[in-house]
Amino acid sequence: MRLLVLSDLHHELWREQAPRIGPAVSQPDVVILAGDINTGPKAVEWAARTFPGLPVHALSSAAYASRLDELAAKADLWIHGHMHESFDYAIGRCRVVCNPCGYMNRAGGTENERFDSNFIVEIG
Repeated sequence: MRLLVLSDLHHELWREQAPRIGPAVSQPDVVILAGDINTGPKAVEWAARTFPGLPVHALSSAAYASRLDELAAKADLWIHGHMHESFDYAIGRCRVVCNPCGYMNRAGGTENERFDSNFIVEIG
């Protein structure tokens, strides 16, 4: 199963200049909105238009900025956002990954120079 996890797109700030994200590159089975996509229900509406026919799950979590090492250590994989740098590390047997774009700059580049738009994590 391929997951596309999106966070920190801030469409409410970009308006018509929001980054274009389509399913052609990542070919996801499920789209997960992990926060700061847009205000209110607009994030889910955007995802439904952008990824027609795919299940979209919007997450809002108290774990947004929490230390959950004990919980993560029980998992095989933990994917998170709300960072502006890429991470790939382990907590016990759990692989923890974060691949954020960060903020877009005025030239159209990404804040995170290590962002990989083709990053895929194989599960199973």
